[in-house]
Amino acid sequence: MHTNDKRKTVLRIGLLLLVTGLALLALAVFVTPAGACCTPPENSCCGAPTSGCFKCASGGSGGGGGGGSATPVPPAPTPGEGGGGGGTPAPPPPTATPPAGLPGGGFYRMSCDALIPGCPHDWTVVLWWCMPSGQCYVVQARCAAAGECDLATPTPRPSPEPGEGSEWPCEDVPDVYPGGIDQTCDDWQWNIDVQVQIPPAQVLRNPWPRSLVGLPTKIWYTGAPNRVEAFSTGKAFPCNVDYGAAYSSTGDVPACPSPVGQPTEGTRVNLQLGAAWQRWTQGAAGVYGFTPPYASLISVGDRAWNGGGSTIPGNYLEHTFQTSSYGLTANGPRWNPDCQDRNCTCDERVLAWDMPAYQGGVQTWWYPQWTWKYDELQCTRREWGDCFYRAEPPLGISARGCSSGEHTGEADWYQLEQCVEWRWRNITGPLFGCSGEQQGAWCVYDLRNLGFQPMVTWAAAQTAGADANGTQCGSFTPGLAIPVIEVQAVLEP
Repeated sequence: MHTNDKRKTVLRIGLLLLVTGLALLALAVFVTPAGACCTPPENSCCGAPTSGCFKCASGGSGGGGGGGSATPVPPAPTPGEGGGGGGTPAPPPPTATPPAGLPGGGFYRMSCDALIPGCPHDWTVVLWWCMPSGQCYVVQARCAAAGECDLATPTPRPSPEPGEGSEWPCEDVPDVYPGGIDQTCDDWQWNIDVQVQIPPAQVLRNPWPRSLVGLPTKIWYTGAPNRVEAFSTGKAFPCNVDYGAAYSSTGDVPACPSPVGQPTEGTRVNLQLGAAWQRWTQGAAGVYGFTPPYASLISVGDRAWNGGGSTIPGNYLEHTFQTSSYGLTANGPRWNPDCQDRNCTCDERVLAWDMPAYQGGVQTWWYPQWTWKYDELQCTRREWGDCFYRAEPPLGISARGCSSGEHTGEADWYQLEQCVEWRWRNITGPLFGCSGEQQGAWCVYDLRNLGFQPMVTWAAAQTAGADANGTQCGSFTPGLAIPVIEVQAVLEP
């Protein structure tokens, strides 16, 4: 006989003897009379899982007994542990009635483990009685119904993720500069960076494009824009997802590149960091206890002998210049002489941007926000599964009595809700919530941690022409520069 054949024969004989021994052992265990309780040795079980007295003791190793893979609760921390002397004592475990024959002072815990061999769906639902010292006993064990442990098992997600409880996303301090914010994330190998700047206020002005000494100049602040937001170009945990596809099993979902791998329910991919500036409007709530004295403040400069200009809270200002803008900053719109003899549009009236002009602005209040945008695999449809028997109602999962079949309406027969469809969904929101204030899907930066007040002011503006009633004509252009001439006909829209 060949050497390999001999080895196979010996192996088969050994396995046969092992199986026979296990069968005899199982028979000896399962014939233990109900109520004939035993005291299990450490790291082992005694009694029959189907009887009323089946116990396991985990001992010092934390094992679940009987060759299973139970995950008992770890020992509670002792006072001062891990803090270098003087930690906060752990709260006592909740008071619960211990099972008969087991010590008091413990607590119940339910888990899914591979404790009973031969269960049709592999998993065993185990009710544990655990002590603060870490020793746990099995109180009840039964085979899990189809999908029962899938619902009860926590869903893994891509790791690592931003630190929970950080006041900044990714724990990276943002760079706040005049009119802008730059937020980076250095936790991962991908380029995660987003910048966003406060937009200029939109202002309408009449006359356009120049004003006349002694003629009222009218300025309207449109109240826009109120918000600007942006998301990083780079993505963390990139994965090609199909929003239109529906999957009957998470195993059917195409795998993502490492380190994500095979997605499961709750898996998050394609993480993008977002930042925004939000304008405070009249009547809105304050931010971190701060409420601005006004929503907007329009200002126009003038010569010192003419009062130095006008400033007024609100959305409208009217000012009359008594002196031309000669000799001032040359950044205002120059009148197009071709429009002297023909009707031009407001944009056609501007030949260049090099006229001496008075300067103005609109001061508004802004505060920054941050969030995440990502794709998450979600259960989008659930159905009730097959009926199964259980002496007590299932704990911690959605269940109901059987509504069809031979056990309809019978006590101790249940159905569990199970997922039958998964889809990718795009979500905007913080991954772990906000350490401070939150507005919808966005977290509000607490600028006080950087030495600022909760809101900052911004006075940049962009201007378009308007008729005497404030109706816009032409395009918006940067700044609020107002050329003023002494005597010259002014063509109004």
